Formats: sequence, structure tokens, C-alpha cells
Amino acid sequence: MKEHHDDILQNVAQLSHQYNELQELLKTKQNMIVDETTKTIDDVNSYFDTYITELRQTQQKIIEDLQVAKQDAQVMR
Repeated sequence: MKEHHDDILQNVAQLSHQYNELQELLKTKQNMIVDETTKTIDDVNSYFDTYITELRQTQQKIIEDLQVAKQDAQVMR
């Protein structure tokens, strides 16, 4: 009976250790997901900020070109 009791205690200790390892692994994975998600959001925001800046510069260049064309047309009148 004592042997059986010792086996059960050993199994419980082993299961407890495995459970703790699993908890640590899950915590590590959760942290990784949070970190990667945050980094990805930052990357997306940076990309869009750059793209929006480029679009605004292109918009301004087009408007300037149209204004020059308008001024040239007015001078020719």
C-alpha cells in the first residue's frame, strides 16, 4: 500500500511539474503573440504614414503643375 501511495505522490509531483512547464510555455507564447502583434501594428502604421506622405506629395505636385498650366493659359489670352 505504501508503494502505491508513493507512486501516486510521484505521479502527482510529475504532473504538477508538467503543468507548471505548460503554464510557462503558454505564458511565453502569449507574450510572443502580444509582442509580435504590437510590432506588426507599428509596421502597418509606419507603412501607411509613409504611403500617405507620398500621396500628399504627389497630390501637391499635381496641383502645382495644374496651377502652372492655368497661369500659362491665362498669360496666353
